[in-house]
Amino acid sequence: MKFGSKGDEVHAANVSAKYGGLKYLDDDRDDMVGTFRELDCAILTKCKKVGKTRTRTQKACRGLGYFFSILGVYDAYDPELGSKNQSDMVYDIWERYWDTYSMIIDYYEKYPDQDVIIVCHAENDRNSGDGDGKMRAAASGSEDDSDEED
Repeated sequence: MKFGSKGDEVHAANVSAKYGGLKYLDDDRDDMVGTFRELDCAILTKCKKVGKTRTRTQKACRGLGYFFSILGVYDAYDPELGSKNQSDMVYDIWERYWDTYSMIIDYYEKYPDQDVIIVCHAENDRNSGDGDGKMRAAASGSEDDSDEED
């Protein structure tokens, strides 16, 4: 991966290792199954203050202009072409936010996988995000602290 001076390749590799290969149900696309790209799902994303695509999890401010989102792809995605040369119907770029985690949890509750453990902090509390970008459940064996950029 090459990000130039604006990205931290070690952090990108950690993000990719954490999310790469996980599946999710996209509720905006009638529960279509997506997969976070293996090895290179970390996408360097510029913080945006306003507009339809404004950043939800990171505040655009001095010293913080970029963060890592994750690339989710669908069956028709061609890795040889890359995301810029394909329709946006075959991929999505997700901020690491509670709704993304909820889609991951939905997938693994519907299609259990012995290698993925869903950890909940409180019974029936999984969809009650507290509005600050922190998730109450994670689709890994440990608590998720991914809303904090290193």
